[in-house]
Amino acid sequence: MIQAVLLKLRPGSQFHFGRVSPDVNMALQDTDDHPHADTLFSAIVNVFADIFPESVPDLVIAFKLEQIRISSAFYCLANGGRRRFFLPAPAHWSTLLPDKSSRYAGVQFISQKAWEAGVTPHYLQDATDAAQYVLLQKRFLMHRSELTGSEISAAKSLQFFRKDTVPKIKIHSEEQDERLFFRTMLQIADNSRLFDRKKVPLTPDLRVHFYFLQETEAVFEQSDLYEQYQCALQVLADTGLGGERYTGCGHLEGIEMVPFAWNGPTEARVVQTKINLGIFSPLNDQALRSCTAYRTAVRGGRATAEDGQIQFVRMIAEGALATDTPAGTSHDLRTTNRQPYLRYGQGFWVDSPYPC
Repeated sequence: MIQAVLLKLRPGSQFHFGRVSPDVNMALQDTDDHPHADTLFSAIVNVFADIFPESVPDLVIAFKLEQIRISSAFYCLANGGRRRFFLPAPAHWSTLLPDKSSRYAGVQFISQKAWEAGVTPHYLQDATDAAQYVLLQKRFLMHRSELTGSEISAAKSLQFFRKDTVPKIKIHSEEQDERLFFRTMLQIADNSRLFDRKKVPLTPDLRVHFYFLQETEAVFEQSDLYEQYQCALQVLADTGLGGERYTGCGHLEGIEMVPFAWNGPTEARVVQTKINLGIFSPLNDQALRSCTAYRTAVRGGRATAEDGQIQFVRMIAEGALATDTPAGTSHDLRTTNRQPYLRYGQGFWVDSPYPC
């Protein structure tokens, strides 16, 4: 069974999803644009460790055996009961651009309808075809029919998130000249303040949320572990997601399971091209060779209070393409003999509308 797990957000809420910087001294001061699957996995396991400590090994095994799979979290645009899910652009999107200065060069996320249609930059070069699509915040592409009339009117101003770099103080540092540092935060947009010429709100009920896909096998759904997993997700709404939670960041208003379905087959699905919606670490060379287009991301490296800095690992980012479903693996990044620090790298491969 496949479902979307909606992570409900309040407009203006802030998050910090540490992203490795080229400068090791600024390792995780930047933030990613969305939470990756390994971040979600770690958050869920940490909740389990608090409320179901005896079940943590069973949960890890269930993920390893792929009785449960999770994708990375992406954006959902909600307006009342109307939800529009966004998926990652394919890894080779930029190489398909006829003009590297194209307005579509910054596309990172594609709405489900446009994604399933396999829309590419070549298709968008035709003015008639391009008119069917709307580009939001220069990085979110969606089919015009997915927007309401008022949303189309507000499209030029509609936002999903912004990033702000703010000064921080190390309150436990004894060195006065090392106490000030900077951290970049991701802030969820508030689109309720977009007005027409008559000062009437255009999108008063429009909300931006995160969501991730989960796929579970029957053997997992029928177990007590599944009930514990669902409970842990609800607790996650209280504990929050990402870093800087002690400052009020990472707050979730709630978690909701909502239906999710792929809408219709495509020619590409007949030939079994695959695309990855999660963070992926190839199990072996054969798995890596199956990947035909991909970008990489360095994960890990977080400093811990008791175990020092954990290791770094290079993984394959969302949007990778493959000729089949390559096998993935997770990593233990601990540098001591104490508790493990697991990085989920199984991936979330689905049938792709994009050719390899």
